Amino acid sequence: MATEDPFRRPPGSVRLVQVRLLGPLEIEGEDGPLPISGSKLRAVLAMLALDAGRAVSTDRLAEALWQDDPPAGATNALQRLVSKLRRALGSPDLVVLGPSGYVLAVDPVDVDASRLEALAATARRSVAVGDLPLALAHFAAAEGLWRGPALADFASDDFARSHIVHLDELRLALAEERVDVELAMGRDAQLVAELNALVAEHPLRERLRAQLMVALYRAGRQAGRAAGLPGRAHRWPSNSGWNPDPSCNAWSRPCCDTTRRCSSIRPRPCRRRRRAGATATSGRR
Repeated sequence: MATEDPFRRPPGSVRLVQVRLLGPLEIEGEDGPLPISGSKLRAVLAMLALDAGRAVSTDRLAEALWQDDPPAGATNALQRLVSKLRRALGSPDLVVLGPSGYVLAVDPVDVDASRLEALAATARRSVAVGDLPLALAHFAAAEGLWRGPALADFASDDFARSHIVHLDELRLALAEERVDVELAMGRDAQLVAELNALVAEHPLRERLRAQLMVALYRAGRQAGRAAGLPGRAHRWPSNSGWNPDPSCNAWSRPCCDTTRRCSSIRPRPCRRRRRAGATATSGRR
């Protein structure tokens, strides 16, 4: 299956830097990786990359860097960090100061987190028009961007927490949507092992459990459905944080919801080509 990223720049086009946030921070220039050393310098780059092309105020940057204990010359210290960042990136034009703050002057698609959002939107549009193979390729390209946990180097930083939550949720949601597409394409048996692993990793995710039920049922493994799914007598611990719908009879409701959702995904109809030399004779004798 093709996994080409439609937002990747074509060969020969100009790309000053590419910033990767879906894993440990990486920066790649035209001639290869760019080493960015120093935790504060890397944090400035990450914050600017999360808002690539948009201004990030100096106050917001200073608060994220020093929180409640800024140095006496915080503004000057920030300016020095930005100067170092410009030198590390190899161009003074990549970080510019505008009326509203500092801007990382790159195309947002050169930041993998932004490209993930673009691929998600494109995949969903392809599903909406019924082009399931193309949707699947876009979902695969989006999943291929991940190299580890989002913003892995900044998991304990306040500025990154909301972004990590959003990106992690998007990652899981796209996996669920991709599975819906594959179920609609009849790839039930191939999904069972993956869904078993996903359910084990995310046991409170009802949609994944329902998808596993559907995959097992369609693959002819009805007796094995209960392997990953609690039955009527199962009781979830009160501190699990999950409260299943009491009207859900042995998971039949989410299973039916998933079946209806997957059945509503229709491939785009193919148009028949008229044979060469054929004439329109419909309705004539």
